[in-house]
Amino acid sequence: MLNSCFVLSLGVEKRCRASMTCSKRVEEVKSGTSLRSGIDVQFSESVIVPGKFDALHLGHRELVQHASALGDTVLVMTFPGMAEVLGWEPRKPTCSSKQRKEIFNAWSEELSTNIYTVEIPFSKIRSLKPNEFIEFVVNDFDTSAIVCGNDWRFGYKAAGDVNMLKTICGEMSLVADVVGAMSLDDEPISSSRVRRALDDGDMELVQRLLGRAHQLYGKFDMAKKVVSDLENSSPRTGLYRASISSGSDDCPVIVRIDRNEEATACIEIVSGDVPEDVGETVDVNIHQLIEAK
Repeated sequence: MLNSCFVLSLGVEKRCRASMTCSKRVEEVKSGTSLRSGIDVQFSESVIVPGKFDALHLGHRELVQHASALGDTVLVMTFPGMAEVLGWEPRKPTCSSKQRKEIFNAWSEELSTNIYTVEIPFSKIRSLKPNEFIEFVVNDFDTSAIVCGNDWRFGYKAAGDVNMLKTICGEMSLVADVVGAMSLDDEPISSSRVRRALDDGDMELVQRLLGRAHQLYGKFDMAKKVVSDLENSSPRTGLYRASISSGSDDCPVIVRIDRNEEATACIEIVSGDVPEDVGETVDVNIHQLIEAK
């Protein structure tokens, strides 16, 4: 099987209350396939895994693993633009877009499953009633199963819960697999918990929740040894043990992270050798808080 991860951005056009269509276009293709940007993608008996998928923690991997057991094509479905529509305070993602692609590709290989990440603007599906949303998913993605966490809600004003999902799926002869929250130290694993640990500078806990070190991605100034314009959320201000990814190697460094009240941060490399082949952007893995500031 050719295992691959695809990123699609979907524009949705509402035709009537209970019937919708979308133009499926490949925006970016990973893992060496013959598909090119702009080619239509048709799915067959796909397994949908809806959610925010912010931190891509071990609980998210558990959902994708359940989905991989139900079919060879897993669609991780997210709904960008929710914060803007609902008036929430904007914030940076926990995981950079670059690392998201790398993680989904790794999961695809580990689980021997084709994984597509599908983005549907929240504004386009917000008004759908719970049954209309499920009908949209079934009609447009040839869905055979839906896998979600036990706290997932859907439909206008989050009217649908997992019990309603099971009822709707039963009526449509679909599989509804509701997965209980994965726990660590008797507390559920969640993106909110990852963010709290980052705010505390508890990088050991972050790594246990993610199953990997927290990675920051930004622009690198070799002369100043500073990483700025970070794409994703950083831990609290302080001095940290870290490493810089270079090819297949991780080069150990000590860094100082300065995060302001708006959670905008920059990284200064205090000690350690920076690989000469590092380009204009760099991945910095944060391992341990040495001293809080």
